[in-house]
Amino acid sequence: MTPELKLVRLKARRQFLYLAKQGQKVPRKTLVLQALPFNEAEQIKAKLLARQPGAYSAAFVGFTASKKVGNAVARNRAKRRLAAAVRLLLPSLAQPGQAYVFIARGTSVDAPYAQIEQDLVTAIQIAQKKMNHD
Repeated sequence: MTPELKLVRLKARRQFLYLAKQGQKVPRKTLVLQALPFNEAEQIKAKLLARQPGAYSAAFVGFTASKKVGNAVARNRAKRRLAAAVRLLLPSLAQPGQAYVFIARGTSVDAPYAQIEQDLVTAIQIAQKKMNHD
């Protein structure tokens, strides 16, 4: 049995800005995915390297929602729904050494959970195809 991929949270603003500038964007109905593969030098440059051993075999994830999504309660709910789907699906879909930022859209607050999961899977598959072609 293969070990489950470790997910390391992105929290600092500079990390989100680095991914927004360098990463691939994949818009879907309930979310926008920004994805970027990292080699060790890029991880250090972007200060994304986790302090735990084996960080290079981890995937980095972050969540955000703009005020367009709604008030603080709506934004937090949208991010929690995205985070739940990511915890469930990303370990089997993601590749080590990649960073993913999930941006909630206004529709993610009230959309059926199955729609969020489907958008997440589709966005990751599209992002990986884009990253493999570059």
